Amino acid sequence: MKKKIVLISLTLALILTAVFALAACKKSGEASINDYVSYDQYMLYSAHDEDISVSITGTKREEIFIADGKVGQLSDYVRITMRPHKAEMLTGEYSYAVVGEIGSLSGNLSKDGFGVSFSADLHELSEIGIISAVKITYGYTVKELSVINRCEGIIDSRAALGKAYEVFKSDIDAALQSKSFNREVYIKLVNDGKNPDSDYYWFVSFISSKEDYWAVLVNSSDGNVISSRKSIADSNGEQ
Repeated sequence: MKKKIVLISLTLALILTAVFALAACKKSGEASINDYVSYDQYMLYSAHDEDISVSITGTKREEIFIADGKVGQLSDYVRITMRPHKAEMLTGEYSYAVVGEIGSLSGNLSKDGFGVSFSADLHELSEIGIISAVKITYGYTVKELSVINRCEGIIDSRAALGKAYEVFKSDIDAALQSKSFNREVYIKLVNDGKNPDSDYYWFVSFISSKEDYWAVLVNSSDGNVISSRKSIADSNGEQ
């Protein structure tokens, strides 16, 4: 019994030593690349047929994303977007219903600024349970599409950020240490917009301005870096 207590005490001592060592690695007030995230996507459901594509996205981001290298107040946003595939459908009026396992949310879709899609903010989405389908109504037509959870079975946004950080680690660490890091981080799931069934990748960008950014494309399945590039003149180009 006494031997067991000694072993437990030694184990706890080792754990505490490790915790204190980790804490010492990041001094109080020391900046982390996570402090500079201004757009972080954590949800994506999608569906499509021959007439329309629908997506439900969840992001934690600035209210108005401005590529100025500064991180403003962040809030959660969940939005449904419907894009018609046919030009004659752009003049229609649309409503939606998001179907979950224990309820649904419904409302009207408004045309977006560019005029090629319709969208609406979704509130209290968590109250309807796991999303299974989306209904889009226009005129006498009701389309019910089963959705795919694109975030299921892939690495999350922060894991993708970690992979992208490793690509530009020396630049980032030097700037963080000198307190001269002036980039905000943008993390988004992307695919070939012309092919809704194409694979999704994490796009991670470290943005100082519209003309000055570092970008990394990360495989969402295994975390491998597909490509990376710097936009600035002294960059090495694509890697």
